[in-house]
Amino acid sequence: MGLSEGELGIGLIGAACGTLVSLTLAGRLVERVGHRRALLALLPALPLFYALAAHASGMVALFVGLLPAGLCIGAIELLVNLEADRVEHQGGRRIMNRAHAFWSFGFFGAGLLGALAARLGISPQWQLAG
Repeated sequence: MGLSEGELGIGLIGAACGTLVSLTLAGRLVERVGHRRALLALLPALPLFYALAAHASGMVALFVGLLPAGLCIGAIELLVNLEADRVEHQGGRRIMNRAHAFWSFGFFGAGLLGALAARLGISPQWQLAG
């Protein structure tokens, strides 16, 4: 993309902004749509938005491309937390720490895999396609 570190940072903030907006506002939309339908739509949409953002040509395009990915992340996180709370309540024992741990391990593993792919010279577009 030919971006400076600052421009790249601003572009990457798009996902964080989308996540914050989604965590704030997605609850009512999820209630209206339903948990199952929301997950069925959000889970395939997330990698699609990341794949589209990988083709961004500049800072603004990257920010705008990552914004809907962040919206998906926030809504998925909301749904995962609600489901963990529901299971906790039904089972009478706490699982929330494990749910967050698996979420974190997933992101950690994805980061390591992405770093390895970048080290091997695989472009972000091919990584996302894979």
